[in-house]
Amino acid sequence: HVLSSWWFAVPAAAFLALAFAHGRVIASRLRAERAAAFYDLGLARLDNRWAGRGDAGERFLDQAHLYASDLDIFGRGSLFELLCTARTRAGEDTLAGWLRAPASPDDVRARQDAVRDLLPRLDLREDLALLAAEVRDRVHAGSLSAWATAEPVLRSRLVPIAAALLSGATVLSLCLWWAGLAAPVAAVACLAAELAFALPLRARVRRVIGAVDAASAELGVLTHILTRLEHERFSSPRLVELG
Repeated sequence: HVLSSWWFAVPAAAFLALAFAHGRVIASRLRAERAAAFYDLGLARLDNRWAGRGDAGERFLDQAHLYASDLDIFGRGSLFELLCTARTRAGEDTLAGWLRAPASPDDVRARQDAVRDLLPRLDLREDLALLAAEVRDRVHAGSLSAWATAEPVLRSRLVPIAAALLSGATVLSLCLWWAGLAAPVAAVACLAAELAFALPLRARVRRVIGAVDAASAELGVLTHILTRLEHERFSSPRLVELG
């Protein structure tokens, strides 16, 4: 009994503070490594050392295509590998579509204008490359899109209303019981009614909660990219339209 048990809070708080600082250091190191890889790949492209270091896009290769095989559009050392700095599957699909099909002169000029707008924005391109690397690791576009477009599991509007009323009644009956203003049978009856209401919906509610938990982490990552883009003011009509 010489030392109070509260003294254990001191090393516990120090451990939590060190764990938090350690997590921030790990995140900073990972970001620095991604930035170094981003610039190293850029230098490799300037020095003509890029072949075999990027995405060859072999999954887009179609032997029946009119010119993809003859012009080395896809594959190791291909035009796709040279050009592709996309960090998401959607970006890779977009670039492959541009290379496999001709564009109108207006589209070509709009893309060139967008490139000229992006050219001096080095900080933006670096930030997007680093954030998109995290998106590639943690965001599954297919499952996220399927969740966003899925039919609602709980269709009836009466379900949340009934749940709120039952919860309110249960809390009120418990408070009245604790204050000695009501018999315990009222609280027990409310709890029984809430249980009878919740049991048939348990499986569907778990599906909803599980899907929301999975999507929330991915949406949190995408939020950083959208926030970064919102702080940028573009002059190119194509980029303004996309923004």
